[in-house]
Amino acid sequence: MVNYFHILGLTTEATASDIRAAYRNLAKQLHPDVNAHEDAKSQFILLQEAYQVLSDPAKKATHIQRLRYHHHPQTAAYQQAARERVYEEWVRNQHREELKRKVAEMRRKQREEEESRNLIWYSFAAFKVFLYILAGIALCIMTFVPIALYFNNPEVKHESGIKLILASIMGATFLGYFVYSSFIVGRRRN
Repeated sequence: MVNYFHILGLTTEATASDIRAAYRNLAKQLHPDVNAHEDAKSQFILLQEAYQVLSDPAKKATHIQRLRYHHHPQTAAYQQAARERVYEEWVRNQHREELKRKVAEMRRKQREEEESRNLIWYSFAAFKVFLYILAGIALCIMTFVPIALYFNNPEVKHESGIKLILASIMGATFLGYFVYSSFIVGRRRN
């Protein structure tokens, strides 16, 4: 808060004639036509403002009251406590914002890691399905080709026919075990 009495070099007990005399002396020194200093104009405007306030008795009384309230020890302590509360709230908000940023960053990293794990898992699952299809085709060939050869070719000898039937039984067994292990056991693990 601006203390207009200090601008005029007076105390709060100054009379109207003291105020007028101090204003005239300072106005002669600070007038922009007389003083070429760059701050002279702003000081002269402030001097005029001080004189307008202090020359009016009602404005002077209000100004003195504000000065006393502003410089009162309880008021100063209250203002200091209010500033400290505002600062503490600001610090808490900064901590909250920092925590929010950290949580958002952690969630983003978790999503990226999960997406990379899913990509690896899907790639592995696609490769696994491809292997299952190849193994299934191989087992079907191993199971049904010997049977087809045995029944479609009457010239196959009896011993060769038994070998073909055994090969097809062995292929069917592997096919059954393959289906069981790949689909039923695989679902139990999931």
